[in-house]
Amino acid sequence: MLRRTKKWLILSAVVLCCLMALGVCLMTVQGSLSERSQRSSQQKMVSEMREMVDSLYSSLEVTQQAYDEVYRSKAETLAYMVREEIDPQPGQEEMRTYRDVLEVTNVLVLDRQGSVLVAADGAAADYTRKRFNQLRTVFATGEPSQGFDVETTKGTLRFYSARIDSDRMAVIEQFPGELSEMMEGQGSIENLLDNVRIGRNGYACAIYVPDYSFLYHPDSSLIEEDAIEAGLTQEDLTDGYSGYMTLGGEKIYASVARYGDVYILCAIPEWEMNASRNMAVLIVMAVFIGVMMLVCAYAVFLHREHEQDDASGSGRFNGRIARKISVVSGAGLLLILLVSLYTQTLYGVSQFSVTGMQRIREVEETIAANEEDVELLRSQYSASYLSKCRTAAFILQKKPELATRSQLQRLSDALGTEGIFVFDSDGLLTATSTPYSNFRISQNPEDQSFAFNKLLMGREYLVQEAMADEISGEYRQYIGVSLRDAEGSANGFVQISLVPEQLEQALSSLDLATILAGVRSENDGYAFAVRKADGTILYHPQRKYIGSAAHAYGMTEEQLCGGYCDYLTFDHEKIFAASTETEDALIYVAMPVEATESARLPISLITTGVSLISLTVLSLLLSMSARDGTGEKPPRSGASDAAADEEDAAAAERVVNVVMPDGSTRRTESAASRWDNFSVEWNRMTPEQRVMAMLRYMMGVVAILSCMALFFGERIFSENSVFSYIISGRWARGFNIFSITATLMIVCVASVAASLLNRLLKLMARTFDAHTATLCRLLINLVKYASVLSVLYLCLALFGVDTKTLLASAGILTLVVSLGAKELVSDVIAGLFIIFESEFRVGDIVTIGDWRGKVLEIGIRTTKVENAEGNIKIFSNSAVSGVINMTQRYSLAVCDVSVDYRESLERIEAILRRELPLIARRLPAIRQGPDYMGVVELADSGVLLRIIAYCSEEDRIQLTRDLNREIKLMCDRWQICIPFPQVVLNEPDDFENLPEADAPAGKAAR
Repeated sequence: MLRRTKKWLILSAVVLCCLMALGVCLMTVQGSLSERSQRSSQQKMVSEMREMVDSLYSSLEVTQQAYDEVYRSKAETLAYMVREEIDPQPGQEEMRTYRDVLEVTNVLVLDRQGSVLVAADGAAADYTRKRFNQLRTVFATGEPSQGFDVETTKGTLRFYSARIDSDRMAVIEQFPGELSEMMEGQGSIENLLDNVRIGRNGYACAIYVPDYSFLYHPDSSLIEEDAIEAGLTQEDLTDGYSGYMTLGGEKIYASVARYGDVYILCAIPEWEMNASRNMAVLIVMAVFIGVMMLVCAYAVFLHREHEQDDASGSGRFNGRIARKISVVSGAGLLLILLVSLYTQTLYGVSQFSVTGMQRIREVEETIAANEEDVELLRSQYSASYLSKCRTAAFILQKKPELATRSQLQRLSDALGTEGIFVFDSDGLLTATSTPYSNFRISQNPEDQSFAFNKLLMGREYLVQEAMADEISGEYRQYIGVSLRDAEGSANGFVQISLVPEQLEQALSSLDLATILAGVRSENDGYAFAVRKADGTILYHPQRKYIGSAAHAYGMTEEQLCGGYCDYLTFDHEKIFAASTETEDALIYVAMPVEATESARLPISLITTGVSLISLTVLSLLLSMSARDGTGEKPPRSGASDAAADEEDAAAAERVVNVVMPDGSTRRTESAASRWDNFSVEWNRMTPEQRVMAMLRYMMGVVAILSCMALFFGERIFSENSVFSYIISGRWARGFNIFSITATLMIVCVASVAASLLNRLLKLMARTFDAHTATLCRLLINLVKYASVLSVLYLCLALFGVDTKTLLASAGILTLVVSLGAKELVSDVIAGLFIIFESEFRVGDIVTIGDWRGKVLEIGIRTTKVENAEGNIKIFSNSAVSGVINMTQRYSLAVCDVSVDYRESLERIEAILRRELPLIARRLPAIRQGPDYMGVVELADSGVLLRIIAYCSEEDRIQLTRDLNREIKLMCDRWQICIPFPQVVLNEPDDFENLPEADAPAGKAAR
């Protein structure tokens, strides 16, 4: 007993060490790979930030220049109006009119020193100060000054100036709120970093180098706070550093890059890095624990069986047990490998799918926001351009004599337009700054100029969208403002033409390509777009793809759709892509999966290797005998002998040995016990049956957990988890990890539902009458077939099979098959029913028709049965009927012997009681018996007695022959007469009275 206890303590320690070794190995390898992947991804991302930041600053600079150009033009226009004396001596009222026409905050005329000569709304500052020397540069350059901001008594104002003459300058004051709005619409460092995502909860932030204050952080409470006080160290804030650090009380993994006076951090919370990894490790550990439990339990069962069957020595290596344990361990290792591959794939996909869908939502939000920004930008530029045209109309209405080519050219230069056109009330061109002449507004609705007829009908202004000019073919935008007579009636209009370069440059920063270029994610993620109309690539980070057909690089029609989320191959590269659609384009966020998939197999192999070592050590320990050393079976108590014998007999009726085609012996349930409502008791099961029972229990637990995940997934899993994504069913149908996982979940749910329903039906069958039991058995079969067919139908749909078309074509297929392959289909279907109904199994003893033998194989089309002589008969499955399944513990050898009617039956029965045990010792093939069964028949020539003996099926025929021999020898020894059919000839001895002719030959009549 002490020895056994010591062994189990050692075994428990080994199991615990194996678990710890596997857990440490998995956590270390998975953590190392996660860190390496994050480091590579983040470092590449921060290196790409420089281009993104430079592009952003360049875009903002273009926007500011375009804005300044508009107001510099307005300053030049003001100088033109003063210089041309639109009002000979403009006072405050006239200046206010100019201010309103130019649509600015304030207009002023200053002298060379900066003194105010006239202003619309007073001076906001002392312009004689050096702070405003920028205004006075116009006297040296002759060009309008660059805009600059100054904090004044009226608030922050932006100033522009233009030279009137050698002593005066025109000045524009403007609140820069519109510029700030435009800049915010186009983007900022905050917007740029806000669009950067690492994983599901990672982020990017910016820190100002001189004082270590946060310029941007997703947590607005940290903005302008000291990064050092928030937990970072100066060692953390090193250009190119990657590692763990603490920020705001949270441990993060981050990479740092410095751009001028700004540190950019790309960070991901530590808990997110560990969450998916830990889930993958826990699943593999759970499978490993399950495998070890099965191996240990199987070894215990085998040892108990070995102790009952073998009374020899103890404490030695048992090769038979070792071989059996190795089979279970090998199957467990294969399961661990498959589960590890599956979890690693799911781990990678969980990162890709959730991150991809999150990026898609962010792109959708950005596109929606940019649409608003585009409309705002267009409206701002249109208002600015319209202001130019109104100014031109105001000047020409105030001073019509300026409507000459030279004057209009000067006005066009001041306004910053390409050309100015003056039309009369008939739509005829009367003056222009361009070479065009003899032009009339068209009356054809198809022509570009037709829309300007509205100005002749009284409309105040018209802003036409930019388009190709119908005369020159160049890209132009035309804007018109009506001219009024004294009564206020339209008597013509002024039109300006523009080349909208500034607007196009500003809009270029808001177009789809710019948005997608700013999409950055870990694992070298990127975005691209495909035109919906013709399937050509609108945008891709690699320019060589733009303009080409997506089909040319491997994309299929099923992948060219919105809402796609799955693997695809693009130009021979496997990527994981999620898509959305806009009015004109399909947008994809893609992440290459090569790095993750390349790490999947090594992790799985390492896991399997550690498991192999652990199971090998465990198997060797379990293969050692652990008996108490007596070498004897534990004795039964006398009181329990009879009950134990009865239990053994009952078990023998339910569990029997069968010889398989390969010659090995297997335990199975007898034919009768397979169809009752009772399962084999645990203590009557074989070790293999117990292991399978344990495996079924484990699978049942997994199935129940899967049901809980399916029905309560919204409460169990977060919205961004991969399981929530799988349960939602938004993924693309096809052979992928999503459909495999969903199929497993459906199978689990169906198995649990079918099992519960079958148990209920079995309880009803045992409780109620025979009619109810019959119905319940029928319903059990119906549930079995319905569940299998339903699961098959649903799983085919998950894998992309068009099940509706499949069902629709089933009738046609049935007709075709019935005409061409009726017998083949009948055989296949019959074979499936044989297997599902468990009518017989390989190794069973059956009689089909007049053929008795052992089942060698149940195939798709045929069944092979071998008789005792070794002959094999092949049956078509559809021809298998009237089967008698004789699978039981032993087969029956029968000997029928006939004795003479003159023999004493009591004497013969006494002789049999004495001789039969002696025959049993002489014939080792006899397993039980032989037994005298009594009188079978009172035949014509004798009394027929029956003796039977139990044996293995393979010994039955020979034992029958041997038994017949022994009975014959017994009858000879005891002079028991065995009758045989006789013909008695009753010939008369006296022929005296017969005529001589009738007497037999050679007999003479007396």
